[in-house]
Amino acid sequence: PVDAEKSTLEAFQGTEVDIEKEHAGIEVLRAYIEKNRAALVLLHEAARLPRCRFDLAYADGFFVVLSHYAGVRKAWVLMSLDARLLLAEGKRAEALRAIQDLYLLSDALREEPLLTSMFWRTAAHHEAGNTLRRALQDPLTDTETLASLAETLEKGRNDDHFARALRGEQCLGVDMMDRLPPENLEREILVAGILVRVAWVHRYFDWARYSDRAFFLRTMSAGSALAERAWWQTRAEESKLSEEVDAAPPWYLQSRALLPSLARSRYVWTLHLAKRDGARLAVALARYRLSNGAYPGKLEQLVPAWLPELPLDPFTGKPFIYEVKGESARVYSLDPLGLDSPAGRTSQDGEAPILWPLGAQKPFHGK
Repeated sequence: PVDAEKSTLEAFQGTEVDIEKEHAGIEVLRAYIEKNRAALVLLHEAARLPRCRFDLAYADGFFVVLSHYAGVRKAWVLMSLDARLLLAEGKRAEALRAIQDLYLLSDALREEPLLTSMFWRTAAHHEAGNTLRRALQDPLTDTETLASLAETLEKGRNDDHFARALRGEQCLGVDMMDRLPPENLEREILVAGILVRVAWVHRYFDWARYSDRAFFLRTMSAGSALAERAWWQTRAEESKLSEEVDAAPPWYLQSRALLPSLARSRYVWTLHLAKRDGARLAVALARYRLSNGAYPGKLEQLVPAWLPELPLDPFTGKPFIYEVKGESARVYSLDPLGLDSPAGRTSQDGEAPILWPLGAQKPFHGK
């Protein structure tokens, strides 16, 4: 979008819905989509292909060029706006197919064993979720399209992207240690009020460089092993691992440069799992209502017709919270602390529940 379009199109992005702003900006959105129609046709065609590969030069190691991320981001913004336009025009079946392609687009990065690819993938998945939340607030009547969307979401089960990404980052970290001279990681620490440079330790003492590498390998290996298990099962161990990283000697230059993002990566991935499984439950609830005329009294009624099994909240290891009231329902994951605060149920990120609303309900419909 050009500058003149950006502020208007913001009304069609994010989790909250403002009907008045959507109505006011519909013509700008329609013109923007038509301007990019040829690209959209190709994107939807590509999303339906069985696999995607961007031919990254992994042999370049730490210096691999990742220029495809910018294009992926432009694609998901365009595709999400297209889905929002279809929703605004009342074309719900077409909108659901567009949302399905958004989820497929996020999986285009699934095979890349890189943490940065995982971050971009979860961001694209988040955008698809935002658009799906908007769709679920209106009545859905297309059984076949909902079933196809559910099938796409089910492919996200048993996803090992995070564990593979950590192993890939371990390889990249070792490659960086091999290629990058210590002076390129010049670092200063404060000792008795005086800034002291520490990179010289690596230049003159091999033991410092080898100890740094050994610590990095041990920590990454431990992180990869923990990533094979659910976050709620490993919280104490991961907290201890983070404390060890924080306490690493100042001359562990590469370890201190590469490891602090480990805990954050784990949290982002767990948040992604909560959003993905919340979407699976929400779509299953919508399909149940379409088939039975009302939402189920409890989530267990979704198995096995609509879900092979009920997913657990990745933050707590317990079932997702489910509420139903007449024509509206909501299913949500608790925050990392396991708190169930009604005031926090409107949030989609951070230390708060991740909510999936079905049917028109405040604060998700209107201002």
